[in-house]
Amino acid sequence: MVKEIKLGPIDTAYGRCPLCDQNTLLIAIVTDFYKCTGCGGDVRQYVNGRIRYMPANHDYSKDATVKL
Repeated sequence: MVKEIKLGPIDTAYGRCPLCDQNTLLIAIVTDFYKCTGCGGDVRQYVNGRIRYMPANHDYSKDATVKL
């Protein structure tokens, strides 16, 4: 007996992966986190006036600090 599994709609996006530097299809893992279908890398979606994809394992909070 074969079990049939029904999935809901899968969130996908077309964008440039920063890891492999290719225009590719990105598949949502969870909200704002995507997996590149080209290289398999995990990227995070940032929306700040335009949509950008950044490597998911980078801590960008350090980049935003200002030293006085």
